[in-house]
Amino acid sequence: MNKEKKYNSVKLVKDIMLSSSAVIIGHNLGLTVSEFSGLRRSLYECNASCIVLKNTLTRLSLLDTIHFALKEVVKGPTVLICSKDIISISKILVSFSKENTKFVIIAGSVGKGVMELRDINYLAEMPSLDDIRSNLVSIFRFPANRIAGILNAPANRLAHLFFNYSKK
Repeated sequence: MNKEKKYNSVKLVKDIMLSSSAVIIGHNLGLTVSEFSGLRRSLYECNASCIVLKNTLTRLSLLDTIHFALKEVVKGPTVLICSKDIISISKILVSFSKENTKFVIIAGSVGKGVMELRDINYLAEMPSLDDIRSNLVSIFRFPANRIAGILNAPANRLAHLFFNYSKK
């Protein structure tokens, strides 16, 4: 790869990282092409980028980003996963690494610090944003349904009373 291609690669990856609030680094320890393509497909569905780049270029692309602290863990066969939703990519990567022992999660970042594997596992156990939203909607709807039922109860009782009286 010549210098211009390297520069363009670093600039592209840096732009992706600057637009991402979360970055997770993993190691590809011999995944097949079909396994790695499946991982990329899953990540693409949740609007995440999966990048494989030389470690030196990866470290250069981390410069001047909020994920700079990850430069210390960039060693070995590195895979960068960048996204705006840390919970979704955590869920995908944790489940993928449980199914495939050839993929190992190393560390992550959602700001200036480095998240360890236990932090990423904890995030993977959390409900997704859509689940939280649906739970909140059901919590807010429940009192409204109860109030409507309570307000309709006297009318229902009167209707039953008239119905029973008309049978006599």
